Amino acid sequence: MTKSVFSYGLGLIAAAFLLMACNDDNKTEKKAEEPDKITVSNVTPNSFSATITGMFSGISKTDLALGKSGILYCEASDNAESIFKSWKEGNDNVDCHIYAEGKNVSDTYTGTITGLLPETEYSFCLFSQGKDKSVREISAVHKFSTVAFSPKFSEPRVENIYYFDAVGAGSVKMNSDELASCSAGFAVSTTESVNAENSLLFQFDGTDLAHLSVKLEGLKDNTEYYGFMFVKYPTASGDYEYKFSEGKKFTTRDLMNTAIDLGLPSGIRWGTFDFGEYDFASQFEDSPVYYWGCDKPMVVYITNDAHYVMTEAENDYYDKETQTYAYLGDEISGTQYDPVHRKYGGKWRMPTKAEMDELLEYCSVSSRKERVKENVFYLSDYDAYISDYVYYYEVKGPNGNIVKMRLYTILWSGTMCDASGFPEGTDYWKDGIYIMYISGGTEKIYTSYVTRGSRASIRPVWDPNFAE
Repeated sequence: MTKSVFSYGLGLIAAAFLLMACNDDNKTEKKAEEPDKITVSNVTPNSFSATITGMFSGISKTDLALGKSGILYCEASDNAESIFKSWKEGNDNVDCHIYAEGKNVSDTYTGTITGLLPETEYSFCLFSQGKDKSVREISAVHKFSTVAFSPKFSEPRVENIYYFDAVGAGSVKMNSDELASCSAGFAVSTTESVNAENSLLFQFDGTDLAHLSVKLEGLKDNTEYYGFMFVKYPTASGDYEYKFSEGKKFTTRDLMNTAIDLGLPSGIRWGTFDFGEYDFASQFEDSPVYYWGCDKPMVVYITNDAHYVMTEAENDYYDKETQTYAYLGDEISGTQYDPVHRKYGGKWRMPTKAEMDELLEYCSVSSRKERVKENVFYLSDYDAYISDYVYYYEVKGPNGNIVKMRLYTILWSGTMCDASGFPEGTDYWKDGIYIMYISGGTEKIYTSYVTRGSRASIRPVWDPNFAE
């Protein structure tokens, strides 16, 4: 009897422990995880951007409407998840980018982040911040890699090659994402190995990259160059990188081929065309005109009623307030104020008054005309007209060589007037500059003077005795 009671008691105790064990198992049983409030459904990476789509099914309509949502991202790293989680916990100084724009349609969000680096891996998550900034949610952390940037260049072309300039042309193919992030142009280098530091870069101002064309200026004459198309693209750091096409070799014209030895005693050689032109009568307008000492030409064009309009350039050496001219020296030929010497360098410069007199003393003059491929624009005192002939004087030197001088052209010397040759007691000569005038109808060229407020063309000369 006693044994039975003891056995029964042990049974009750064992049953109690078993029940307690079952209750403990019930307490520690894992609850099913709640679904993410924000999920990522699609990522489309390009070279410089990525479009990300996600679902905000667990975010209230109020928070979506009154708060903000977007993308947290950074270059891929092991601690990206900790960075994004820190933002969720209220830290606004996290080391990542916050893209807080995009488009919400119902529960679906789409945003495009830009300014990325090509061929780079990024970590990201979607976020929502309610009207109350303390309420923040993020999606799981994901990764994507941007694709390689490979603009497709045509073979570059270099056209209209002259002494100090040319035209670079070609085409570049990019997708719309790349077009929005990049700019294109032409680079000129003296070496076949090109980079942004060893080149002259010329930006293309247009948007039609299928017909890229850029004026290449500031070159040196008789120099071998390589021309490259380039695409300039932004980096995430705010800097820029360049992609270059293959190079096209070209050589600028030799300016010395335009220096004509007329057999003059001084040895001076006269240029075959006026400063700012490419060839004699090569342009649609008359020879470019300048203020004395300045290298910005006036722009002359014809109107619909056959009159001409001259767009002024600033005179660098005229003070409008005091109405006075800066003194540049009695002779600017070959100085820093000589536009020919500034651009051409070497032994090139403006002619002096004495050299103009020498030309007229030793050379003969006869009138000529020749048909040109393009119409030539002529100015008279009151009107303008267009002709398919260019009228000029042939100036022949003692050795039989010639240069051409266009009719009705005024040419600057580098020489200021002095009192000699003017009536005593007058100051007509003050602020006067000696010029050479190619008149029409009389087969005569003569020297005279005009004030510094006048505009004239410039015929370069090459001086073998000039000390560079």
